[in-house]
Amino acid sequence: MSTALRTYPSELMFLLERGPNGHGDDEEKDEKSSRKRPKDGGVSMSLSPLMQQLKSEVVKVIEDGSKSVWEKKNWMKMKAMDLEEQQVRYQCQAFELEKQRLK
Repeated sequence: MSTALRTYPSELMFLLERGPNGHGDDEEKDEKSSRKRPKDGGVSMSLSPLMQQLKSEVVKVIEDGSKSVWEKKNWMKMKAMDLEEQQVRYQCQAFELEKQRLK
């Protein structure tokens, strides 16, 4: 497995750890920066079912010996793009709800 491919799961996990609003709260960042991550580099065990599903999908693709490095890398890029698009949809929905609230 190439070094470039190994970075994608951590990038996806980073996207997932940022939360539904696309970024962590500043106070949470300060609080979390003092915490240590598990030695295996994993995320905390309190993942939501959807997060667990995504994590298992990522692991499954990485460990799939029948896929080329290019296919794995392409899958990671497409999945990251799907997640970013979903995040934008959520932000648009939040904006529309806020507009309604302020009327």
